[in-house]
Amino acid sequence: MEYIAHSVKQNLAQSTVNGTITAVVQAIAATQGINLSDSVRLQTARRNFAKHRPRVARYDATFDINKLLWLVKSWGSNSNLTIDKLRRKVIVLLKLDLMARSDDIAKIFRHPKLFKINEAELSLQLYRTKECTELTTPIHVAAYPIDEAICTVKAVHEYLERTRSIAEDCVKLQIGGKEIHTCPLILRESDGTPLGSERISKLTLQTMLEAGIESKFKSHATRSAAISKAIAEGASMSRVQLHARMKSERVLHNHYLRVETGNQVTSANSTDPLSHILRHSFSNPANQGPSFQQTN
Repeated sequence: MEYIAHSVKQNLAQSTVNGTITAVVQAIAATQGINLSDSVRLQTARRNFAKHRPRVARYDATFDINKLLWLVKSWGSNSNLTIDKLRRKVIVLLKLDLMARSDDIAKIFRHPKLFKINEAELSLQLYRTKECTELTTPIHVAAYPIDEAICTVKAVHEYLERTRSIAEDCVKLQIGGKEIHTCPLILRESDGTPLGSERISKLTLQTMLEAGIESKFKSHATRSAAISKAIAEGASMSRVQLHARMKSERVLHNHYLRVETGNQVTSANSTDPLSHILRHSFSNPANQGPSFQQTN
């Protein structure tokens, strides 16, 4: 309690305080066997602190995802890419189309029954996220035949073919001390090691910098960039909220939306697949879309 009071005086961010409190609670539970996580006093103090200093978004701006799309298109056809570059392409396109975190991508294919792919689309269920605490209903990413160089489904198909031998050698993984069967699309290093969230973030950031996106934007910014783009192009808030696994429209609007909804350009058909809506202004250069808040 003294730490929370001190944090208010020191103007520390809510995330910093909550992280420290959680670490201390876990340490006490491990060393002394005392569980403070259900303490009424602690929960009340946390709620009061949250009201006093609510969470704020990291960014008040975003970038246009067309920069990433133009970059991966410039790399050429999937069949000519090195496996390392193809892996980066799959990561970036999945993060955009799924409006996903790096952690989502790392966990995404832990169970083959949750993932399906054919020539027309890929569909999957994501594990729990920070905002949504249940396994999602199937999320669909449609193929993009207008331009196969930026089609997520085509890139994933190519990755599956190129890594099939690695996947067959790594049919099982040790996760949390348990052996589980895995889907062949788990993103892996060349030696078969599955990519963790930190590695996925690093590869995403490498691609963002290569695309000319400002260094102030970290890998997680692809989530807000994709959300903002979809809504700016005419997708409804409720549809994007469901697709991005948000608990509420309030969370989406306060923490991820970086374009005024009043400035929507409904030039894309709002019933189109979201993967098509995200690429609408890319495939239609005459439509510049809304003015995104960026400094470069």
